[in-house]
Amino acid sequence: MGDGLGTITMNDMQTRHRFESLDAIRGICACMVALYHFHTMGWINNAPLIQHAALFVDFFFVLSGFVIAVSYGDKLAQGYSTIQFLGLRLGRVYPLHFAALLLLVATEVAFAVLAPHIADRAPFAGENSPVDILYNLGLIQIFVGDPLSWNMPSWSIAAEFWTYVAFALLWRLAGRRAWLATIPIAVIGLGLLAIFPVQHLVVFQAWSVVRCLVGFSLGVLAYEIYRRVPVSLNESASTALEVGVTITLAAFVSYAHGLLMLATPVLFMGAVLVFAAQRGLLSRMLLWRPLQFVGELSYSIYMLHYFVQLRLVNSLTLIERLLHHRFALIARNAGRNQVGLSPAFGDAMSLVMLTVVVIFAWAGFKWIEQPGRKWSRRMILDGQAKPVLATEREAPAF
Repeated sequence: MGDGLGTITMNDMQTRHRFESLDAIRGICACMVALYHFHTMGWINNAPLIQHAALFVDFFFVLSGFVIAVSYGDKLAQGYSTIQFLGLRLGRVYPLHFAALLLLVATEVAFAVLAPHIADRAPFAGENSPVDILYNLGLIQIFVGDPLSWNMPSWSIAAEFWTYVAFALLWRLAGRRAWLATIPIAVIGLGLLAIFPVQHLVVFQAWSVVRCLVGFSLGVLAYEIYRRVPVSLNESASTALEVGVTITLAAFVSYAHGLLMLATPVLFMGAVLVFAAQRGLLSRMLLWRPLQFVGELSYSIYMLHYFVQLRLVNSLTLIERLLHHRFALIARNAGRNQVGLSPAFGDAMSLVMLTVVVIFAWAGFKWIEQPGRKWSRRMILDGQAKPVLATEREAPAF
């Protein structure tokens, strides 16, 4: 997500190239993750692809490596300030992270003071403990405390920030040859995930940094392949390749289990390479303005969907109590609720949820992301020479 979020660009011989198809795919993946976190009896939520949509976070990691390599790789290798790079990245991801956390804390206070019965649990308990606020503010919740505390999706932002630190240092130390380290990093990371965590790829604690390093490394490698290996396919061949990759990925994500899941980042790397070329029919379809709009809002969708879902469940709880009739929620374990007493109602609520999420995402993008990014750039870059690459203004949040 970049400056004018949803525009991934690069400068190649002074020709600006926009990876618009990847923007749209990122938006689609963010919506898939939102649907995955919204538990219903509906056919949408229970489709195998949605049931395993947690794996789409690894697409974000791979795409992030690709885009950061496009935007900053050469610059960091040539001596660009690591502190400025990390400051710009924080300015890109932190304002919305902070705003989402603030919304959740404010809601928790409101429940504690005004309406504790709506939340169906004790305020500031469990995953919403006060100390976890501090961990989330410092982006260290994956190392201490509960990695899924407060705004649950923010674990991946923490993992990504520490991956930025690692790769910024790698580019500064190894220069233009830093990409050569991506293969051993990915292989060793996948090996560690295969041996130690029982969840393999779906990990959230400190292991999430290893997970992110794997995807990010493959993204950096994808960019090196993209710019070093010229491939010229006609539209028919490109379309066949895009369709094949899409079907393969959908089937794999839907049914991969156990160790097989570890191949997911590699497949996502292939998808990034295929759709970065933007020569096939599917790439042209991804240029449809609504899909580009969703891609532009993808970071806000990802960061705000959990808050919207919680408030939607709270609203349904309140309506049920006012009507003295249970029609929308089924209690589940760990204090969670399943929305919809029928598949049709569950699917309807999924669509309502996604619509409200997009509205909130638009507001978050307009009033938090853009102002926060512009403010951070003014603070860090004002008074300095303009960046060599226009892409510095457009590196996405992930």
